[in-house]
Amino acid sequence: MGNDQFLMNNILSISLWLVLFYDALIMLALPSTVTYVAGTDGSAARFVVYLMSAIITGVVLSAYGFKRLPVVWLGALLLFIIFSSFHCPNLQYEGPFTPKDPGLFNFKPMLECVLFFGLFMAMYSLPINTDQKDSIYKTLAISGAIISVYVILQRLGMDQIYRITDEMVINQMTRNPQVGGFISQPVYASALLVMLFPFMLRFRGWLAPLSIIAVLLTGNRTGLIGIAVLSLYFITNKKMVAIWSFVAIMAILALAVGIYWHFPDKMQALTHPSGR
Repeated sequence: MGNDQFLMNNILSISLWLVLFYDALIMLALPSTVTYVAGTDGSAARFVVYLMSAIITGVVLSAYGFKRLPVVWLGALLLFIIFSSFHCPNLQYEGPFTPKDPGLFNFKPMLECVLFFGLFMAMYSLPINTDQKDSIYKTLAISGAIISVYVILQRLGMDQIYRITDEMVINQMTRNPQVGGFISQPVYASALLVMLFPFMLRFRGWLAPLSIIAVLLTGNRTGLIGIAVLSLYFITNKKMVAIWSFVAIMAILALAVGIYWHFPDKMQALTHPSGR
């Protein structure tokens, strides 16, 4: 493995560790403020994703260059996103020093699209061999196992780093607010575990039940559906079975939304008081 590939492999692994455990590293930096560099919750991981996406894109672009765009419509979509941002509703603010740019709310998602397009092109252009892929998969699998075990410990009341303080109103949070993993949010933790589930199953089959148990403990319904669809795919080894299962779930959700739209009073008992 050349020096450039070795460096790139380390950057990829470090990026994954930082994204998955940045919030925990900040919490362990106490007694300093937990908002050091970036805030907690999903914003911390998002900050690191932005930063590492820019670093990976820059390193690959300077060391290897980008390959030819495999799908021309991706480039067209990026151009359309930039074009459309200047045709969004114009937000007016009071005061002489406030911005009056059109579509001010659209610049953040536009930045994300540009960053992730660069990250996509970097990963597509990067020469990654089998050993490097296995190293990345191993990193994801081990991360999933660590997060799963920590979620289980949180549900058992053994968490000594994150905790629900007396000032927080539990009734306004999710079903199991104390089960948030290292990202302090059960919904995000569940989604993360669903994404890591295939890597855990591929690396060591016995790690997969840890992810399933952790998702169950978060109480997030969407995460449970995701685990069910993935499990069905791996059990049957047929992609179409998982695809049609997903289509059926989406159809049921669409039907529920349609019923709620036309008969809100009858569906009120099934919805959250906030309307969600």
